[in-house]
Amino acid sequence: MNLIDRLRLASAKRKQARDLDRHGWSGVYVGDYHSAPSWAYTIGFDETLNQPELIAFDLPKASANSTLGGSAAMRKRRFLTGLLRRLVERFPTLWWRFKKFEIRRQGLASAPTCDDAEEIYWTYSVGFEATLNHPEIVVANQAHGAIESLFALAYRGIRRGELVVRDGEPWDVLGLPRMVWRRVDRSRVTTDWFMMAMQHRYERRLDPHGLRVFQLVLPDSDGHLPWEPAYPEEERRYTAELWRPA
Repeated sequence: MNLIDRLRLASAKRKQARDLDRHGWSGVYVGDYHSAPSWAYTIGFDETLNQPELIAFDLPKASANSTLGGSAAMRKRRFLTGLLRRLVERFPTLWWRFKKFEIRRQGLASAPTCDDAEEIYWTYSVGFEATLNHPEIVVANQAHGAIESLFALAYRGIRRGELVVRDGEPWDVLGLPRMVWRRVDRSRVTTDWFMMAMQHRYERRLDPHGLRVFQLVLPDSDGHLPWEPAYPEEERRYTAELWRPA
């Protein structure tokens, strides 16, 4: 191995270490970056998520990064949301005090959670009803930071009278495609799905089961919504369709 090869190898190792530290995973691409045969595999899933590594064959480098990165982000979100759920179950009073402080400070708080299998995860708002006399909002299977930004935009739009939420109505914001509001079915309003929002009603001497919620539904990467025939069945497994009866 000549000096140039050693420098390239050292640079690749530094980048890999930086990715592992920053994102929890890194990718290794094998091939000429353009054509088959080529493949890419992950490093870090086993250590940070206790999950098997992934490999993708015969993809250009950009596609491999997108495929593995999307899978990594989804697995990481499920892992972190499941961990958060366990912490909430262990320290519910402390967590609820912190969320009430957020509501007093900014008018709303967000509550991420997931199902028992830790496969479907969602985040709902707490505070829209108390501060705006408006149903709460839930968004499923998206990064928590993105959901909080959507909550803030919706809160501001509702408060200013610029946003009216109705069942089946689209919401065009920030150039994002085909987001649609759906009314959450009454059978879904349970402590399994909306514990903190129901607790907030109870502490205000209101019937917890009278909670009203709208789900903001986002399309898949090809622009298909869950109730459309072209929506992938594989993604449906991880989709919280709360507008449907339980």
